[in-house]
Amino acid sequence: VEYVIAQHYPELLAVSEAERYLQFLYAVTQRTARLLAHWQSVGFVHSVMNTDNMSILGLTLDYGVFGFMPAYDPAYSPNANDDQNRYAFDQQVEVARWNCLALGEALIELLPGKRIPAALLRHYRQTYTDTWLGLMRKKLGLLQTHADDGKLVAGLLALLQQHQVDYTRFFRRLSHVARCGDAVMGDVISTWGTAFRPWFDDYNQRLLLETASADERVSQMLAHNPRYILRQELVDQAIARAEQTQDFGLLQELLVVLKTPYAEHEKYEYLA
Repeated sequence: VEYVIAQHYPELLAVSEAERYLQFLYAVTQRTARLLAHWQSVGFVHSVMNTDNMSILGLTLDYGVFGFMPAYDPAYSPNANDDQNRYAFDQQVEVARWNCLALGEALIELLPGKRIPAALLRHYRQTYTDTWLGLMRKKLGLLQTHADDGKLVAGLLALLQQHQVDYTRFFRRLSHVARCGDAVMGDVISTWGTAFRPWFDDYNQRLLLETASADERVSQMLAHNPRYILRQELVDQAIARAEQTQDFGLLQELLVVLKTPYAEHEKYEYLA
């Protein structure tokens, strides 16, 4: 533990030894909560989040059966062997929290009073919630913070689930039309249906509270709503070509766009 702290959490070396391991546990928990917030914001599902696939650097290992959620579905899991959907999209936030608790139990002999403080798990949930909501604001082009933002996001996600709307495509499309102000409602409703009209009324009213220009908002949205994700059908095609004909062309093209997934790659538009 001392080696890990020295190499990756050097700021904790200044903390007294009596508190150092507890602060280390808090730091790992915070990093993990932030990581999960970023996953959820882009619809990423790891799907094998066992404790041995979690890193104390706030990262994860083993991406053999990961996937990006297509149509918005909280129960989505790309792992066909996960019969109980234990690691599904809507479960992985709590799985990561439990894994942090497991780390705390492994360190219990080093912690003050040899116990895990209840505040640790509250810290995880608060860090996750604050980070996730901040990211969702950016996806919606909201630069300021207002009390009802969480309700606005929840309302949108409920609509996306009810109408099985493609998660990535919706937000990227919203990014491009948001510059148009009220016109955004007509453009997107024509694609996804009139059920979205009340939400867009609320969204447009919320945009009136922003002081940033439309260009600033759109720039932020495009930087947080990817144009390219690694969809399963693309993975399958790349593997099949490589195995059957030794053609690695699609794999190389995927590598190009996924290095900068928020950029527009006109040459590889078919991968968007």
